[in-house]
Amino acid sequence: MLNYMAEEDVTASSIRDLLESAFFDVDLLEDTLLRVKLETGISYISFPENTQRMVIIRRIYTNIPKESLAELLEALNKVNNEYIIVRFTTSLDEDEECMISADCTLFYSKGFNPYHLVQGLHKTDGVIRDAMNEYINPIWRKWIRKDLTLGHC
Repeated sequence: MLNYMAEEDVTASSIRDLLESAFFDVDLLEDTLLRVKLETGISYISFPENTQRMVIIRRIYTNIPKESLAELLEALNKVNNEYIIVRFTTSLDEDEECMISADCTLFYSKGFNPYHLVQGLHKTDGVIRDAMNEYINPIWRKWIRKDLTLGHC
């Protein structure tokens, strides 16, 4: 694995190559978007075009009953107070279905050590799993009767 990745070398395709060399299952979806299959589900890594100094790791959960929104907002506020690495939000999509987004933003200047991205993916995956199990799945089970992290992301 590389020791350092210069800012100009941080692209979706170079990160894809890096993650594949670390045995991740990665797909390049667009010039600025990767899909990474992790232990607990699929995450997306994006590289906002307005800056080259930010990498966003995002997990999205859909098909959440709108009726659970009030409970969900309360739970997500608790999650965001307890888990500072990942920010959880919820919204309604165009079909009025509720969804949850879990984001971790990694900032860098002049480049970064690729090890930090790999560790960041593992850490983010673990934090999301723990937060979902502790706060969100109990609400989900009440409405759907199965865990949200098992195939619903």
